[in-house]
Amino acid sequence: MLVEQPLVLSLPRLVSGQLGGRPLADALKWRGETDETVFRLVDRITGEEVGLEYRSEGFFFLHTINAYEESGHVVLDISCYDVPNMLHLMDIKQLQVKGNSSGCSSIIDSYKSIHTA
Repeated sequence: MLVEQPLVLSLPRLVSGQLGGRPLADALKWRGETDETVFRLVDRITGEEVGLEYRSEGFFFLHTINAYEESGHVVLDISCYDVPNMLHLMDIKQLQVKGNSSGCSSIIDSYKSIHTA
């Protein structure tokens, strides 16, 4: 399963940030308020897209927890955030601040979609 989140790289911001010594996270644009998160199924053997896609409201994630087949469905367990603010907390300057409280909390969620044989 491939998960496309509504987070895009802005080339002008990337160039400007690199010239200005800013972190890569500054070059990312969040479109979760308007764009959806898209889930695409890929055949494990052929590598081809199965053709089914599932959409949800936009969310940010760093990694998936688990994905498996169950009763003819593909189930994806994923740690979701409403917005990608936590990316800025991984900047070395932020990590060096004592007592830095992120205020970011994730929700563990499962998404289930129809699987075709």
